[in-house]
Amino acid sequence: SSRGKRMEKGDQEAAWFQGGDIESPSLEPHSPVTKRSVVGGSGVGGNAGGSGGADPVGLGFGEAGNKIAYQLAGQAYEAAKVQAGGFLNIYSNLDLFRPYFDVELTLVLRRLVYSLVPKATHEVGRGGGNPDLYGPTMLAFTLVAIALMGMKSSHMVLEEGTLIGAAFVVIFTYWLGVSVVLRFIAYLLSIDLGFVDLASLIGYGLFGYCITLSVHIFLPSFSLWVMLLFGGLSSITLGTFFFNILRGRGPGMSMGFAGGVAGVHFLFLVYLRAFYFSFLEDLRQFST
Repeated sequence: SSRGKRMEKGDQEAAWFQGGDIESPSLEPHSPVTKRSVVGGSGVGGNAGGSGGADPVGLGFGEAGNKIAYQLAGQAYEAAKVQAGGFLNIYSNLDLFRPYFDVELTLVLRRLVYSLVPKATHEVGRGGGNPDLYGPTMLAFTLVAIALMGMKSSHMVLEEGTLIGAAFVVIFTYWLGVSVVLRFIAYLLSIDLGFVDLASLIGYGLFGYCITLSVHIFLPSFSLWVMLLFGGLSSITLGTFFFNILRGRGPGMSMGFAGGVAGVHFLFLVYLRAFYFSFLEDLRQFST
């Protein structure tokens, strides 16, 4: 009967909407059930997975949602690309300093000796070759360790990080700070000296500091004479270098500038000895 056919057709439609495996009913071409079958593929279940024309990728966001997802992915890619380019630029900039650390040990030893021998020359890389930063860097770290040893021997009650940080900041600020200031002055005076040249000169000048402060820790009775000898030679060597460079500018400028550089270099040694090792000296006087 017609009523039984309608009930059977309704049962098939209900099973199809619930995602069953029952074949879609053969209805009229323009019926709503037939349109769902063509568009979604499996009724409500197929429509949840994405409409074939509106969501070809199958992300489940719809056409507008997929465009937003593509835009976000593109922005994330561009940000990652810029960040990676920044890392590559940093590495390439650091790679520029690689040749200044590729130096023979014998050349470093010769330059350590030459840093205490005043000579009438304006050659930056004394001992042959170009100026290097390996020797000055090692001297700066050695001087930090010596200053830390002096503070620990004086039983200064400070945190460990404070001791190391104070010594590190003071030594490297002097070395790099003086190099930057001298580079600026050389630029104003049209002197052909780069930052690496000046950092190498000032850095090797720390060798006299290391000798003086080491003797002050282990042989305090000779510390004053050692400071005058090695600290004075190191300061005079730096002053002689700048005197020879500025000799053509007149005796007043050359002697004044050379004396200023030598004086600052020696006064910084006096500062280190008085500040970082005065506690050690007071402790020894109190014990005697």
